[in-house]
Amino acid sequence: MAQGLALWTRIINWMAAIFVYNVGNLKSRSEEGWKFNTSFPVDLVYTWVNGSDPKHQAILARLKTTLQKAKAYTATRDRNLANMRFVDNGGLRYSLRSVEKNANWIRHVFIVTNGQVPDWLNVENPRVTIVKHEAIFDHPENLPTFSSHAIEHNIYKIRGISERFIYMNDDWLFGQNVSLADLYTENNGTKVYLAWNAPTQCGEKCKIEMIKNDVCDQLCNYDHCAWDGGDCIDIPEQKPKDKDTAHCDYTNSVLYTNAIYNRAFGIKKRRVIAHAPLFIEKKVNKDMVQR
Repeated sequence: MAQGLALWTRIINWMAAIFVYNVGNLKSRSEEGWKFNTSFPVDLVYTWVNGSDPKHQAILARLKTTLQKAKAYTATRDRNLANMRFVDNGGLRYSLRSVEKNANWIRHVFIVTNGQVPDWLNVENPRVTIVKHEAIFDHPENLPTFSSHAIEHNIYKIRGISERFIYMNDDWLFGQNVSLADLYTENNGTKVYLAWNAPTQCGEKCKIEMIKNDVCDQLCNYDHCAWDGGDCIDIPEQKPKDKDTAHCDYTNSVLYTNAIYNRAFGIKKRRVIAHAPLFIEKKVNKDMVQR
């Protein structure tokens, strides 16, 4: 037991160190210090799932069977519906503790789930609310969903959430004291931490400038190129034979977002947002969804 606890402690410390490194040392540089009253309320949103839940596993298995019968179970879907993508390693508990210790200026915490509730969570805590997917999806027929991007697409609709809020995954921790100034300032607005260069191709021959250009390019007409960004709706898709061409949903979202940016602002090289807390404004989120 003691060895297991020591191992978890090392893992958590390592994850915290990685988090701080990835965002360029997310440490308060404001003269006010890290702990101060914000000029407006700021809430925090997590998305969480427990992949070991038998009910969750049964629903996922039925979806896979349905897709297989429809001959729509592609390599990309196989990669994104793998059981490993829904594993709960207990990180949410430690992430919440890091928030309370290092960012306790946050007003309220919303945990978005498919109805699951962590068995260790004190649901009577007035600062924590469990939000079911049904509460934020306008079309219940689209549920259940196993796409984190579909869920993230709708979190700004949480009832009662602040106009400006922070979105985090449950494997993120604040490894040291953090202030609002690390994520947002009145003078400069939202701070965006960037990582590596965004990919410029989603396939061997499909380039990013070909996606979502109002022309159906058959070279991009399959699932891991987002069916040419929607340009090839109702047109039979290509069937790539190489399983290695499959992308995870995250890569798909980067490609699609980059295509939208190209359309709006011109073709250029861009960088991917770092794996770090995101400061979101509801009005901006809504505008992005409408685009």
